[in-house]
Amino acid sequence: MKVRASGLFVVLLLLLGLAACGGGGDEKTAVGEGPPLEVSVEPRKPLAGETVAITGKAGPAGRAVNLERLAGSAWEQVESTTSGEDNSFRFQLEPGSEPTTYRVVAVSTGSNKTRISEQVELRTYDSGGTLLIRPAIGLRPDGKTELVPGVAAFTPSRKGAPVVVESRTKGGSWSKVASGQQDENGEFAFRLPASADADTEYRARSEGENKAEELVTAVVRGTPWKFVWGDEFDGTELKPHWRMWTSYRPCTVNDPSQNKVKGGVLEMFASWDTSKKPLKTEKCKDGQFLTSQIGTDQAKNFTYGIFAARMKVHPNDGVHSAFWLYPAPGTGPASPAPDDPAEKGAEVDIVEYFGDDFGNGDYHSYVYWPRREADGTITNVKTGGGQKSGQLLPKGRFPSQDWHIYSVEWTPTEYIFRMDGIETSRVKVGISHREQAIILSMLASAWETPRLDDDSLPTSMLVDWVRVWQRDEKPAR
Repeated sequence: MKVRASGLFVVLLLLLGLAACGGGGDEKTAVGEGPPLEVSVEPRKPLAGETVAITGKAGPAGRAVNLERLAGSAWEQVESTTSGEDNSFRFQLEPGSEPTTYRVVAVSTGSNKTRISEQVELRTYDSGGTLLIRPAIGLRPDGKTELVPGVAAFTPSRKGAPVVVESRTKGGSWSKVASGQQDENGEFAFRLPASADADTEYRARSEGENKAEELVTAVVRGTPWKFVWGDEFDGTELKPHWRMWTSYRPCTVNDPSQNKVKGGVLEMFASWDTSKKPLKTEKCKDGQFLTSQIGTDQAKNFTYGIFAARMKVHPNDGVHSAFWLYPAPGTGPASPAPDDPAEKGAEVDIVEYFGDDFGNGDYHSYVYWPRREADGTITNVKTGGGQKSGQLLPKGRFPSQDWHIYSVEWTPTEYIFRMDGIETSRVKVGISHREQAIILSMLASAWETPRLDDDSLPTSMLVDWVRVWQRDEKPAR
């Protein structure tokens, strides 16, 4: 049997658009002035020496179309052409081994506004496969053991081909730890028990296009992610790296009394502010509240990484618990400076939970930032939404009933959201390349407090730990 060992990973194709503001979901709007420019990239997984064609249509005929690449924080023109009689255009390039980001710009002409394509990141690799192992951000159904997610990817891909993941300790023999099939992208996702042995090695095998030929990934040892920071909430007080944030919500005050640390767990409350007499007024018809919001912006900020928290969210409607990232230094939940999330940062909501009766009990993940429109007004560009957590839980269970690990993998090109190590969504817009702080909050917002019952409060969320892992990545700016 012929074995082809893996060289490197497959090409990454990243589609980048802006989501319709305010509503979440997958509906995309323009990056430029006109509607997004759709392009095709073939092959999507080029081997070393192959030529990639980027094609599309942008009428009218004769329209100037530019191919640009990202150099630092600026775009530079690589090639220019004009659309043909059938409005089509075509660029050809031979990617190198280092990732490079491209986009296509159809220049405005007459009443036709500028159109910009999604971003495409290209690099070439040898035939074979790669294996990526992530930190322990998964969770077994019994909640007792953290799991390590991984993904094996093969080139050329072969949907349905069997995959075997194997492990061995130093000097040992290979043994199967997971098995499955390649998906349409040539990938197989799996989860493994966390290992305390740093010398454990992993590899993955799969059939090639010729069944007599086997593709084998390179051997990896553990995870390329390094643990860089965390808080296990030991002791009886919050560590100095947390500070209370100022509340910008009407009828609500963030107060240190709403934080309790005990037994290795942080409990954050939302309560009625019983010091207010009367509790409900003309201005505060639903009541007045004490809540909590703490952040690391004065002490611990990060650019890229995997950010995870083991949490038990609250069950009640009318308030929400959250774990999120915000541009540092932060001064509160106000919008960052407009127009450029890469430079100014973006709000990354890893988990927001609005109660068991809201949105079928799904938790929510969002990315948003403000954009200055042509008339000078500011619009929040927002993407994301419900993560269908009900599909990941036993029938009839809600996230509030058990501990779960919520995480985001933030890279220079995308955000990958996961619950218990299982991917729930990817967002490829609003990518921040600056430092961001970690925020934990248990809040009451004006739009949701009408859903509160008189006996709803106090309610709380529990946080077992917060952890951060990073790789050796440099900001793209």
